[in-house]
Amino acid sequence: MECFSATCRNNLLPRLTSTQRDSQLLTTGYFSTFPPKPKGKCSHGGMLDSSRTMGAKGGINKDSTSPLFSPHHYLHAEAAKLASEDTLTVLRDLRDTVGHKTFLRLFSVKQAPALVFVIDTTGSMFEEITAARMRAYSIIQNRADLSGRPGSFLLVPFHDPEVGPVYETDDPNQFMEHMENLMALGGGDEPEMCLTAIQLALTHSPPLSEIFVFTDASPKDAHLFDVVKALALTKQSKVRQFVLSTPALVPGHSTTVDFNILNHGPDRLFSLTAEDDSGYLHTKGPHRFHVASDKPFHSQVGLHTPASAQAGATVTLTLSVYALDSADTNYAVAYLTVVPPDSDTSPPSCSATRLQSSCSPACNESTWSMSLAVSDSGLSGLAALQLHKGQGTLTLFPPVTGGKLGEAHLDQRVQHKVTLVEREAPLNVSRWELGSSEPLWVNYTSSCCSVQAELLVWDTAGNMKRCHLASSQQRQLSEALMG
Repeated sequence: MECFSATCRNNLLPRLTSTQRDSQLLTTGYFSTFPPKPKGKCSHGGMLDSSRTMGAKGGINKDSTSPLFSPHHYLHAEAAKLASEDTLTVLRDLRDTVGHKTFLRLFSVKQAPALVFVIDTTGSMFEEITAARMRAYSIIQNRADLSGRPGSFLLVPFHDPEVGPVYETDDPNQFMEHMENLMALGGGDEPEMCLTAIQLALTHSPPLSEIFVFTDASPKDAHLFDVVKALALTKQSKVRQFVLSTPALVPGHSTTVDFNILNHGPDRLFSLTAEDDSGYLHTKGPHRFHVASDKPFHSQVGLHTPASAQAGATVTLTLSVYALDSADTNYAVAYLTVVPPDSDTSPPSCSATRLQSSCSPACNESTWSMSLAVSDSGLSGLAALQLHKGQGTLTLFPPVTGGKLGEAHLDQRVQHKVTLVEREAPLNVSRWELGSSEPLWVNYTSSCCSVQAELLVWDTAGNMKRCHLASSQQRQLSEALMG
């Protein structure tokens, strides 16, 4: 219906204002001239609406109490009251359905920040998972002593290509128990889905949370950097990345920490500064060096651990890099643990006992094999094995109770053999009750089209040995796998 004044009354069709419940209808008004308003339809109205002069003229909005902007300004108070009441009804129904705690989390109301741990669980992290647990435990203990204790604890594991699932609890003891079950799976030390995991952590955590990332690899999903950065800024959460894969510190001994810097820009000079919180560094810098465009720069820093250092202490090492011709900067943080002088720092050993090769020019028609004796020279015991690289099959022969030792009697163990293929998750052998003097017998067989392989072996102290296998090895068998 037409209206020719700023205030419009009775300009709705009777069927829209009927008091009968089953005949009441809702309507809204067109605004502006695009899309064009059909003849006879209602306009939003008000001085900002250019469609108000098209039939039906006038408008129906009650957004404000001013007739200049709202033709139905006299209905604003009643409409606002009804909208508030209906909104409360919807929110109450939602709260009753999902529960009080979940309801508050949905709207981030009275929700304390969380402590979030994003941990790389690929095979290359086998040695570092324990360090990550210890660091997480230390962080949780420190936060427990503060007045603003975290409201919940979240764990986001990631393993290329899988990320998650997210584990959440408000009980710190229960969280640490869950952390104890975290294991490194298959995969090497290539780039991983780190940023995808951080994005998942930010999505599941409340604002102002602290997110700690433990990994030993660069991100494979670097294209998500801007998305993750924007999400972290929006939620005002802190993301801290810890670079692992660092050596242990032994009282009275010196050690080195290797690092790589990749220059994504043009050829330029950089400055490196190293700092630690215990004064163990030999030199702090700054050190200047040149890095070519898109090339890596490898170097190391040295530390000396005093004889008086307490076992179990953690040393925080921070490496900061600055470009001398721009504001570009980056840093890495490593946490090194002081271990007892008599702790097991020796990796397992691999010794070749037999190499058989019948390789011919037609590689797919011939095979080669190598028999190995794998043992732990540090006497802490073997923990796990993984065929990291190689297209062949690795066969392990578990010990048989009462059986004789030596490769010549492997036939007694065939019925108990276990096989592994490339990148399969590490096989836990810590329960095989291997004696300190008895090796684990292993045989690798492959087509001659794949002439190299790599076996990863861990002991229970976390030391790792890379055993390199090749069909064309000419060294003495006792030294064949010492590379």
